[in-house]
Amino acid sequence: WRYADAKRGLFLHRRALRLPVIGNVVAGVSVERFARALGTLLANGVGLPDALGLVANAVPNRAIGAVIASSVDRVKQGERLGDTLEEGGAMPLLAVQLVRVGEESGRLVEMLDRLADIYAQEVDTAVRRLTSMIEPVLILAIGVVVGGIVLSLLSAIAGLNALAL
Repeated sequence: WRYADAKRGLFLHRRALRLPVIGNVVAGVSVERFARALGTLLANGVGLPDALGLVANAVPNRAIGAVIASSVDRVKQGERLGDTLEEGGAMPLLAVQLVRVGEESGRLVEMLDRLADIYAQEVDTAVRRLTSMIEPVLILAIGVVVGGIVLSLLSAIAGLNALAL
């Protein structure tokens, strides 16, 4: 039962990443949390494989978390983190490239902090854009509901006047 739920959840989380506007927000939040948590753990002396194992559970999107979890053993075997994250397919390309640059320059912690800042700003911008798109639709929907209520009241009043005659 749990296996089916985990599989279904992973499927739904992969689908969520493909949604037009919401997918960018979901991926952005997950990458921001991944980068912030991994950078903090590495800065405080936790080894990369152990930090990846901890961070995989902290990421809200299961598809991205699965990519991170699958990279733990491969990083222990000596593969580069950027390569393992890219092969999962769920991580955004910008995140993978910045992780690679951090690895190659020996400044992974600084690059992860920068990556987290970039994605935090992107998520904020995307959420503002999304709310600005939804606001006119909500105003129109409220107007239709209020108009329907007014029309039903007027038709009831007109019906009472017709009975009085």
